[in-house]
Order: sequence, then structure tokens, then C-alpha cells
Amino acid sequence: MANTYAELAHERIVFAVERCGLKQTEIIERCMLHSWTNMEGKLVRVTKSDLSQYLSGKSVPGNW
Repeated sequence: MANTYAELAHERIVFAVERCGLKQTEIIERCMLHSWTNMEGKLVRVTKSDLSQYLSGKSVPGNW
């Protein structure tokens, strides 16, 4: 069970990847097809490096 935001974010991303059975490259391709904005109206982009760091737990998504 996650105790911090970072742990919760990591668990949710890993769960989503495993549940969908997608490879990291497939997730990035899908993210490129859809664009969305955060609460400040800025475009959100997820790079291969971002996703890799999220999955490894080295980084967490910012202010989406």
C-alpha cells in the first residue's frame, strides 16, 4: 500500500501498464495521438524518458 504520492503514482502507472499489456513504446505512441492540457492550460507531453522514470519510481508525474 502506497504511503506517499510518489509511491501511489508509481503503483498506478505500473498497474495500468501491466493491466493493458502494453509496451512502453506503445504507450508513448498512444500518448502522442492524444493531447491534453493540465490545470494551467499547458499542453502535457509524456516522453519515453518520463515514462521510464515513472515506471522505475525515480520520478513522478508533475502537476497534471
